This record gives sequence, C-alpha cells and structure tokens, in this order.
Amino acid sequence: MESFISEGDIGIASIGKNQFFRKVPGKFVVEKKASGDIIHLYLEINDANWYYFTYKRGLLQTYSGSKEFNGILLEEKEDKRKVAGDKKEDDYMYMLGSRSKRNIFLDQFAF
Repeated sequence: MESFISEGDIGIASIGKNQFFRKVPGKFVVEKKASGDIIHLYLEINDANWYYFTYKRGLLQTYSGSKEFNGILLEEKEDKRKVAGDKKEDDYMYMLGSRSKRNIFLDQFAF
C-alpha cells in the first residue's frame, strides 16, 4: 500500500458562507489501494474540538468531538444525505462515522 501523508497546519478559508482564514493542526492522508483510494482529513483545534473525515468510493464518513456537529448529521434523513453527481461525477452519500474509526486512523498514522 502506498500513502501520501501531509501533516502540520492546514489552512481553512471558509466553511459555507462563513470566512475564517485560519490555520489549524491536522493531517491529510491519501491511501492508494487496489480496491480504491481512501482519503482521510483530520483537524484538531484542541482536545475537545476535532473533526475526522474519510472518503472511499462514494461514501463520506465524518465524526467530531463536537456533539452538536454529530447531532446535525444524526438528525439528517438518509435521502437528504445522498448527492447525485452529474454526467462526469459519481453519486455520493455522507453519514456519521465513529470515534473508533478516528482512533484507528490516529493509531495507524501516528498523529
């Protein structure tokens, strides 16, 4: 397995309509696998405020130390979490991940 790993400050310009222009500690990893690439993004503002995203073959999973963030995803109905791609893009779905997936990622790529 081959991986691309970038670790250090990651710049965030905006989220939605809110502009931030901040750098936060994090890690970006792309795993090259025969079964398909896996992309991981981990941002850690502090021990309580962290966000983990992983994407593989049309499925985006995310989990956070923020109960509010996780709650928003839990409340979203499944049909609203599916996004249809256009002719050149694949469909994808997003869902709440788990703390254990985040922990496995941190163990595997020693943050």
